[in-house]
Amino acid sequence: MSGRKQHHIPQFFLKAFEASGAGRKKQVWVFFKDKKFKSSTEGVAAERSFYSEILNDGTKTLDDVITEYEKTAAAQTTRLRSFSVGDVVDPKTAAEAIAHLTIRNAHLRRSLVGGARQLAEGAADLFCNESNLRLMLGVDARAFPEAIARAVDEHLASDPRYAATGLPRDLLLKIGFMVMKENFNRFVANTLPHMKMALAHFADSAPEHLRTGHNKALSQGMAPDARVAALRALHWTIQASPGSGAILPDCVALGIEDEGVPQPLIMVDLEKLTRVIMPLTPDRLLIGSRYSTSVDGLADFNKHAAACSHDFFICNSDDGLNDDLMKSIGTRAQETINQAITLTFDEFKKKRAVVKDAAQEVNRQTEAPRPDDPQFEPPVLAPLEFEMRFRGVANDETAMRIASVLRGIVHELRPMMALDRLDGFTFAEDYEAELFGLVRGFDAPPPISTKEDYGVGVAMSPIIVRDGVVKSRIVARLWIGLGLISENEEHQKASLHLIINQLAHVSCVQLLDEALPGFYFSPIKDSLDAFLYPRIAEAWTGYCGSRASAIFDPGSETAYLELVMSALRRAQESIPAARLAYRFDGDLNKLLGVALPAVTALLKHVGNLLGHCDGLRHSPFENKQFETALEIAGLRSWIEFFRADLAFIWDRRGEWRSIDEFLLLNRHVERLLWQFGLFPRKSPDGKIWVHVPLSTDVVQLQGWRPILLRLWQKGLAWVKGIIGIASI
Repeated sequence: MSGRKQHHIPQFFLKAFEASGAGRKKQVWVFFKDKKFKSSTEGVAAERSFYSEILNDGTKTLDDVITEYEKTAAAQTTRLRSFSVGDVVDPKTAAEAIAHLTIRNAHLRRSLVGGARQLAEGAADLFCNESNLRLMLGVDARAFPEAIARAVDEHLASDPRYAATGLPRDLLLKIGFMVMKENFNRFVANTLPHMKMALAHFADSAPEHLRTGHNKALSQGMAPDARVAALRALHWTIQASPGSGAILPDCVALGIEDEGVPQPLIMVDLEKLTRVIMPLTPDRLLIGSRYSTSVDGLADFNKHAAACSHDFFICNSDDGLNDDLMKSIGTRAQETINQAITLTFDEFKKKRAVVKDAAQEVNRQTEAPRPDDPQFEPPVLAPLEFEMRFRGVANDETAMRIASVLRGIVHELRPMMALDRLDGFTFAEDYEAELFGLVRGFDAPPPISTKEDYGVGVAMSPIIVRDGVVKSRIVARLWIGLGLISENEEHQKASLHLIINQLAHVSCVQLLDEALPGFYFSPIKDSLDAFLYPRIAEAWTGYCGSRASAIFDPGSETAYLELVMSALRRAQESIPAARLAYRFDGDLNKLLGVALPAVTALLKHVGNLLGHCDGLRHSPFENKQFETALEIAGLRSWIEFFRADLAFIWDRRGEWRSIDEFLLLNRHVERLLWQFGLFPRKSPDGKIWVHVPLSTDVVQLQGWRPILLRLWQKGLAWVKGIIGIASI
């Protein structure tokens, strides 16, 4: 009869395990993990409103439906219990009885609740763990992992907005990857806490959701057809229970896959099911077998039944023989769930996780000890000879004083910097002329000093070759040398800072040539890399130089900031104007002649600033005006990404193993070009194409006159194509 207390194992089934001498009310022994007691069957395997609440309007509830079905189930069980040991049983009766008894009980619901909570914990560990996410998304790699790339590509193909950009999907995929890398830290900070809360809510609400799902499944059938069909395919017999009598687990029946250990039947893959065991009474077992009628292995039934129980098992006596089984309650079900969930996550990780990028797996080199570090032990070095020239100095005495200071600086820095390739110093009043006349020892155009309206170059360390050895010579304006011997402390500090900065450049050249011989005179094989790398080379060397020299003039950060801001304004003004002009003259070389130098300068100055800040171990964003300017420019997140890549080059100094470690920085050239509406890519034949989508200038191009001019330009381009005139 239905009521508020609803049995998930029906009383008609429990009563067969009645304890002897129980009196008028049927009682059984109930064994939990930490206690055992005798109880009436009315209170065993029952919960208040387990299936449904009582309705007062006469509507039939799920518990009413189950109670009505129990008449059929009880008749089936009575028939099964009427057979003797060794009898063959009707498969239909056995299948329907077992299907109903195993799908309706609390073992299923509680196991699923536990599994859901474990799933939530596993998902939180996998998806709310920054390290795991970095691997799965390939944040530290060079491109999306294959599985992620396929998903992103499918998304790009399905959304017409991306096709409207006119950019090929491989380029859009590269852009998407960069967007992900730049915004990953922000995603972690803003999203992971909400994901953790959502998973915690999922775990907390699992009991109610699974109760609803379980009840819905039961309402669609008391003995599901698919389960009945799978069970009917077995050969069913009645066998004797083990010597002391069988216990009844709260999962009711056990199942075996292939030759594995018994599990709760409800957790077994029916396609792999080879045997089912269900106790009918303490002395009889209902056995279903797929391949044979063999009944070996039943002696350990109770041990397996206790392990497969979730909360308890039932017995008709307390003779002490089952006490040892209590501690194993819940272990098998938990093992099964653990294995299933672990396998699921392992397969997911195998498909989605990627091995870290080779460059990222290298152990990062720590900062070199400083002279004031108690652990610092300067190596014994042979004397270093280098040349010093002074053009325009007042007298020899002044030159000798500057030279003496320079020798002292080099002597102090050699234990910390690779300076064996220092060719020498040149200080000149006419800095530009000295650069132009520099004998470099190989065929190359003379170095050119920077001349921008926001600043001019004052020192550089061009590469030269002496007797087949790659070296560097520091060329600087004369006032820098004079500043070294000035009585003005600020002038001394500024000059010292500049000299050490350039010596760090010299060190980079030596370390790179020693690590990758031929680097400076070997052409870059990939045409796109060859196009991009010259724009980034000064950025990473500038980073190293400013980082090494930061402590000698912390106040120079203001100048670095001003240079970055000026370079950013120049790029924001000049590139869009040149791009708009390109819409009418179609001269891509002219556009690139403006865009590439502007981007190169911005990268160089940003590299200098980031190196200086990292050398002092603080953030450039302590300057809120600078941070706001980058936010407006859409480059705030990129700066952090760029800093990480430059810092990795610094940490690997002297340990570089491949040119690819440096070519990886090319993505930052692309990133800035994208920011200004230019999208370079390599065509199948190796040529460089630069896409300049019309949408970037759509506002400026409204009206009839621009349309006519664009039509004219298209016609002109068509004519050029006919007569063989080609763009880059």
